[in-house]
Amino acid sequence: MRYIFAQRTAGASRHPAFPAPSWTRGWNDQAKLGRNAARTRRRVYGYTLPVIARLDRAIQYSETVAWAGSQGGHTGKLGIIGFCRGGRTVWEYAAHRGSLKAGVAFYGPPVDPANRPWPKSPMQLAPEMKAPVLGLYGGADTCIPVAQVEQLKTALEQNKKTAEFKIYPEAPHGFHADYRGSYRKDAAEDAWKQAQAWFKKYGVLS
Repeated sequence: MRYIFAQRTAGASRHPAFPAPSWTRGWNDQAKLGRNAARTRRRVYGYTLPVIARLDRAIQYSETVAWAGSQGGHTGKLGIIGFCRGGRTVWEYAAHRGSLKAGVAFYGPPVDPANRPWPKSPMQLAPEMKAPVLGLYGGADTCIPVAQVEQLKTALEQNKKTAEFKIYPEAPHGFHADYRGSYRKDAAEDAWKQAQAWFKKYGVLS
């Protein structure tokens, strides 16, 4: 599905779109993760820095970007979008890269469980944000309580960072995933419009 999203995003303008690397599905499903659930989670969260490094290399060195530039594409208009764990990466990357124009995070976890040896959470990164981010969350998300989203919003406001949030009251986690039972058509379609408008506002999309 990440390739479909990349195509859909790229189709909204002349800009290239890169699908981020994938990670474990069934994140909160103990049965799927098995006996080594804790170790699996640590390993996946340990991929944070390598993922960011790969995004950097993709943007700086990709032949696709070079080709797009040669065809008149605006390769300096860099945006990032992510869903669930990828939504967390949006917040992380917005704190990492100064040349990022904007990001959109679909239900990216704002906080991490206590006492985990993982990189900084979006909440901890709030003072370091370098790009405007739109957060799209579900009010019925059992993985991400609305209270956590409000905490992140407050932290960003206190640090005078540019971010907006929209919470869809009846939407569960994964409401944009049209291949799963969590899909909510109205919320998904509105959220996609919000994402495109955000990217247009900050010059990622024309």
